[in-house]
Formats: sequence, C-alpha cells, structure tokens
Amino acid sequence: MRFSGLVLACALVALGAGKPADNIAWGEPDHGVRLGIALGSRAPDPQIRVVFENVDRPECLMPLGSESAKGPVYDVEFAATSPSGQETPIFNFNGPPGIQHGAKPIQIEIPRGQKREIVLSLNKLMYLEKGQSLPVTGLLAKHYSVHAMVDTSGEARWTRTRDQWMGRLVSGELRQQ
Repeated sequence: MRFSGLVLACALVALGAGKPADNIAWGEPDHGVRLGIALGSRAPDPQIRVVFENVDRPECLMPLGSESAKGPVYDVEFAATSPSGQETPIFNFNGPPGIQHGAKPIQIEIPRGQKREIVLSLNKLMYLEKGQSLPVTGLLAKHYSVHAMVDTSGEARWTRTRDQWMGRLVSGELRQQ
C-alpha cells in the first residue's frame, strides 16, 4: 500500500518531525550528556532555561553548584558572541550576594533519556561594555548570540562518585527569534 506525499507530510507534521523541540539550542554531547539553552517565560520577568539531557549514560549525577539558606548559586557560565565573531563573558548575577555559609552541593539526578532544567532571570545576566552594563535581552536585539558552559573537569577525582558526571559542556548558540 502506498501513501501519497500529502498523507506522509501530514503524518510527519502530526508527529512533530521537522520542527525543533522547544527551540532549545543544543550543544554537542560530552560523556553522554548535552547542554542546551532556550528563552523561557517573558512574564513577569524574562527567563533563560538551561537544559541538561542524559543522552546515553545509565545514571548521571550533575554537580551544579551550591545552595544555602540564601539560595542556590549555579556553576553555569555564559558568554556572548558579537555579529563579527568576538566572544566576551557575561556576568551572572542570579543567586544571592555574599558568602554562602553552610552551603551544600547541588546535584541533579538525570536518568537516561531524560532532561532536567534550571531557570534563571535573563535580566540578571549582564554584559559590560565601556563602563556600561547591558542586559542579555539588549544583546540579543543587537544580533549577538549567547551560549552557556558547565565545566566540572577540574575537580579532584577522589571527591566524585562513580555516577557523578565529569566533563565540559557548551550549549548551542541562542539567538533572538
């Protein structure tokens, strides 16, 4: 039995083929995990979603920073790339200021084939240029792209469990839609 092209096209659209899942800008996997970023909700405050996906590890514990009574501090770095290709760091002011007394490590468990995400305020990611600060929303409007990075490869091996992820992840490039 043959399907006509129209029926096949309708079936692919119904299954969601051909469209990006959630507009997430995915990076390349490292040690079975990949990192992506996407714009989140715009109200009441614009947000950025940082998404982790376990693509093929049996178990994955992702070390992501520390948390105290003041709140979480995630070890996620951001950078912007200008239209001319120049990369520059973005300062992340998400999280409480000052020293975190009694901080405990944040680890996210990600089962195989599953995703976990953290959501941060886009307005607290700032780019500094010539003494002026500009929120990431302004950079995106100027055709810059933004990517996130997580690097846990520098921590001592003896402090890790067998299932704890170790490596360096870089997301894809987030651009204004």
